[in-house]
Amino acid sequence: MPKVQLGRIREVSITEVFRSEEEFSNWLLENIEILSEKLQIELDDLQREYQIGRFSADIVGRDVNTNEKVVQSISRITTP
Repeated sequence: MPKVQLGRIREVSITEVFRSEEEFSNWLLENIEILSEKLQIELDDLQREYQIGRFSADIVGRDVNTNEKVVQSISRITTP
């Protein structure tokens, strides 16, 4: 039997992985299937910097089963 390397899962701060809100939003958009799987919804019609009144959401999508909007917006990511 071949040797298998196992690792440990640990919780990390989002700022250890992403240096900016834009970097996180880009990653999330490229990996939206991970969010869809975790939320158990199928997302479609994804848009960046979607205007909502005076504000803009980083990512807006639509749940294909309910037709409801899903919004991802972060006020900021700061490094310690």
